[in-house]
Amino acid sequence: MHNLKKPAYLNMATMDDFTIHRLWPDVYSHIAFRDETIRDQANQAIKTIKTNGTYDAVYKKYEQFFTGKRTAPNQLNH
Repeated sequence: MHNLKKPAYLNMATMDDFTIHRLWPDVYSHIAFRDETIRDQANQAIKTIKTNGTYDAVYKKYEQFFTGKRTAPNQLNH
């Protein structure tokens, strides 16, 4: 949608031409690397925490803040 502001798209469509259906809460996170080695290390770290369950544990712990869903404190992994 941000491309609609670029000159090449000015007369093609507007935001009014779209209906946005929010299926999940908005999560704004972006990351970019200039150094391929650091990028590769970050990608490996992400794969590692997804594989070993850390990613899911952190997501579950903080889920209440972005979904409004409360989890009982004794169910949280500290």
